[in-house]
Amino acid sequence: MWLSSNGGAHFDSVEITIVSDSMMLTSDNLIKLSKASAFLQAEALRVGVALRGCIAFGRHVTLSWGNSHLVLSDGLAKAYASERLAVYPRIVLHSGIMKAVEESMFVAEGEGLRIRRNVDLTLFLQSEDGQWFLNPYLESAYLRSIKLRLVGLLDQGKALAGSVREKYLWLSDPMNYWSIGPRQKIWMAELYDVNAKVFLEKMQSAYERLPDVASEVVPTWLHSNTFHRFFDLSLANTDTGRAALLIDEEVSPFRNTFQYNVDLFSYRRPSWGDGEL
Repeated sequence: MWLSSNGGAHFDSVEITIVSDSMMLTSDNLIKLSKASAFLQAEALRVGVALRGCIAFGRHVTLSWGNSHLVLSDGLAKAYASERLAVYPRIVLHSGIMKAVEESMFVAEGEGLRIRRNVDLTLFLQSEDGQWFLNPYLESAYLRSIKLRLVGLLDQGKALAGSVREKYLWLSDPMNYWSIGPRQKIWMAELYDVNAKVFLEKMQSAYERLPDVASEVVPTWLHSNTFHRFFDLSLANTDTGRAALLIDEEVSPFRNTFQYNVDLFSYRRPSWGDGEL
């Protein structure tokens, strides 16, 4: 298997079963399962394998004897049925676990919700189609190797079918935003203030002028003039000096559409002038 030597630490309380070309991860801890799945996806991307999947909840039992396993799982059935909705190479969250996701990130306080301390606000991302999925780019040490792999795959050009190229481009967009955004202060608000073409022109300019940007960004503008957009909970955390933030329970991001979340939270971020490329 292609897991790195330090991969074991990511699978505490998580069991992995491999069946044919599929991997089944099970755990009674949602956050640990999510982090293990995101790490597994990052490891796969390093060697050019794009994974797709779904996290779901349900009754589950595995009966094993020798190398044989019998799996009876309501959660697996839900994940299998919903995995096709992922479309792109991502690990989506089944609609039935969104309440559990919310409880893992927030704690009720009065009539609102407070972000729990020491939670990773960027573990879950929401895409324009409204689906929440795992962020596979949390391992900063992996970004360079994943970037080189994606560049190589896209450079195959005509050898790739259009639908395959589109999926690699989709994988590159959250990576580019994740790599360049925090350092250059390109926040989601600015991405929505301009069209994708203008945003890509600014990113291309940074790519050509700044070596550290060029080392981390996939030049998607060479292949497409579109840019997919995302939302994450860090947009709701307006004060970076605080570990917690109260929000109204009714506007919990996990209960909202993508555009509603962007309209509600993204305006609070700095402008292009505060860290312009």
